[in-house]
Amino acid sequence: MATEPGGPPTDIASYTAAPPNPYGAYQSADGLGGIAAPLLAAAAVTLLGLVLQIENALRWPSLSLLLFGAAVIVLLRAVQSHARARGYSVTPSEALAWYPDAADPQRRRVVQWELRRHQAAWRFWIGRARRHYNLGVLFLLIGSAVLLVPADPKDLTGTRWAAIAVLGWGFVAETTAILIAWRRPGWWARWWAADADRHRPVRWLNRVVRWVAPPDPPVPPPDPEHPRPGPAAPPGDGRAVDGNQTPQPAG
Repeated sequence: MATEPGGPPTDIASYTAAPPNPYGAYQSADGLGGIAAPLLAAAAVTLLGLVLQIENALRWPSLSLLLFGAAVIVLLRAVQSHARARGYSVTPSEALAWYPDAADPQRRRVVQWELRRHQAAWRFWIGRARRHYNLGVLFLLIGSAVLLVPADPKDLTGTRWAAIAVLGWGFVAETTAILIAWRRPGWWARWWAADADRHRPVRWLNRVVRWVAPPDPPVPPPDPEHPRPGPAAPPGDGRAVDGNQTPQPAG
């Protein structure tokens, strides 16, 4: 048994930090919070300016301003949360490169303990970034649909209706995907596994749901001789915290 820095005695194996799942999780999060969210925030600001210029031609300019303004706020929050998470997306080789005694078993054990806490903090902050990002996308979609409604009903042509319908469908599809990713109840999971013996409406709904929010591809079963380490539990009271609150190991 070993004593975890700042904690109770624990197994040596519990120091091992689990690899990201999937392995490209850090890079994927960078694309969301470091590229997509800033671009969408800039687009929302541009649309705010556009609404102010053509508000006399719009049916609900104030509602459009409200939705685009909300999109700017939550997308900027996504960028900020991602920046906090980025500080914790560290690989073992990057962490060990800071220490001249990296080959020492005690040093490696302490670094592994730190990496587990970093992973918990990363999951906390990137979870916040994703929620803000998803909300910002919804505000942008519904705000764009409202922006297309003209002040004069005579200008509401068939093409304009089609554009509004497409944006409305995008809003519904994105909302469905977010809800499915947030929580997959058992009855919904059964639709995922609908087979040819099910009724036609269920099979049709299954195809729609899988297109809107495709499930992860099947993963090979774990090798019993080389099991994958389990996810690390968040430090403290179960909530991931930032670097100022995470206990710092000695040595």
